Amino acid sequence: MENSQLYHHGILGMKWGVRRFQNKDGSLTSDGKRHLEQNSKAKQGNNKKKKGHTTNKGKSINELSDDELRKRINRLELEKRYEALSKKEQKAKMFDGKRFVTQVLENSGKVVATQLSTYVMGNMVNKVAQKNIINVKKD
Repeated sequence: MENSQLYHHGILGMKWGVRRFQNKDGSLTSDGKRHLEQNSKAKQGNNKKKKGHTTNKGKSINELSDDELRKRINRLELEKRYEALSKKEQKAKMFDGKRFVTQVLENSGKVVATQLSTYVMGNMVNKVAQKNIINVKKD
């Protein structure tokens, strides 16, 4: 059963339009001050650095072991190859799209040019003959 309704009951006993933490002039109530202090303390606790996996980015090349150096070189080479391959694939997709758009524009240009020349030539023939020989409709 899908329930797509939102139920909000608010705070029991609280009147509509009354703010809990702020007075009408914008100053904080005592509850608002307490609430603000608790939030700021919680945010300060989140700013502490978390200890996790450390990398050897601080080591110089001379301090790296042969194995660590090989791993880094391998990683950089793989990243370069991946970037080159993805660029080739992207260029191929761009070429296909460009070719399609070019064909559409050429075909629509031909159709528009044909219609325009038919309209202009029909009007000219009608003016020269001073009759409506050709029924020219402007689409």
